[in-house]
Amino acid sequence: MRILILCTGNSCRSQMAEGFLKHLHPEHEIFSAGTNPAARVSTHAIAVMKEIGIDIHSQIPENVNMYTGQNFDYLITVCDNAKQQCPVFTGNVKQRLHMGFEDPYHATGSEEEILNIYRKVRDQIVKEFTEFSKNHIQKAMKTANDGLKNIVKEKYGNIAKSSSCCCCGDTSTYTVFSDDYKQKEGYVKDADLSLGCGIPTNDAAIKKGDTVLDLGSGAGNDCFVARALVGSEGKVIGLDFTDEMLEKARKNVIKLGFSNIRFVKETSRICLLTVTASMWLSAIAY
Repeated sequence: MRILILCTGNSCRSQMAEGFLKHLHPEHEIFSAGTNPAARVSTHAIAVMKEIGIDIHSQIPENVNMYTGQNFDYLITVCDNAKQQCPVFTGNVKQRLHMGFEDPYHATGSEEEILNIYRKVRDQIVKEFTEFSKNHIQKAMKTANDGLKNIVKEKYGNIAKSSSCCCCGDTSTYTVFSDDYKQKEGYVKDADLSLGCGIPTNDAAIKKGDTVLDLGSGAGNDCFVARALVGSEGKVIGLDFTDEMLEKARKNVIKLGFSNIRFVKETSRICLLTVTASMWLSAIAY
C-alpha cells in the first residue's frame, strides 16, 4: 500500500504523521510532501516524536511535485491550505482523505509552552492516524487475507471432492512434491492427496502416549501416520479450515474405527481448542 501525506510546509504535521504511520506499518510505503516545503523538519516536531519513541530526524521536507504521475492508495491532507491545493495533484489516487490539524509551526512562548503545543498536535495525529490504520489499512489487509484464504479453501475443497492432488495438471504453475508415505506405518491411501511438502512425522520424535496436534491436517494423511506412532494410548487431533477435507478425514476415521483421532474446524482461534498437545505438526507452505 502506498500513502502520501500532504501539507503546506511539510515540516511539522505531515512529518509527524509520516513517522507515526511508518512506525505502525513499516511494511507499507509512506511518504509526506508539501505544496511549499520548508528547508528542514521542525526541531520541535523531532523532539516530541522522540518522546514517544519515534525518530524522524532523518526525514526531509519534499515538494509534492516529486510525486506527480505516481500511484497512491491514499492521499491524506493534514492542513486546510493543502486541502485547497490538493485537486491539482496529478498522481493516480484511489482515495483522498482530509484530517485537519492546528499548525504548530508559528507557536510562540517559552520553549516548554511551544513543546506543549507540538505535543497536543502530536497526540491528535496519533489518535486520528490510529483510527485511520484501524478503519482503512487493517481492514484492507484483512479483506485481502480473507480473499486469499477463500481461494485456498475453494482450491482445497475441490481437491478433496475430486481426490486429485494440488500438483496435478499444469506443473508450470505448481511444484510437485514427491514425498512417499506408502511405506509409512499407519498410511491410509484415501487420506493421501499428495498435498504435503515434507513428512513432519519423520522429525517430530513422537512417542507412545503423546498427544499430537496437526495444523492443516487436510484429509488426515499425517494424522493417521502419527496415530501409529502414539499408539492406542495416545491422541491425534487434526485442525483444518476446509469443510470438504474435514468430511473426508472423518469418513476415514469412521471407516477404520479409530477412537483416538478427531478432526476439528479451524476458526483462526486455536487458543479455543482446550487441549494440551505433546507435539504440533505442520507441513503447510506459507
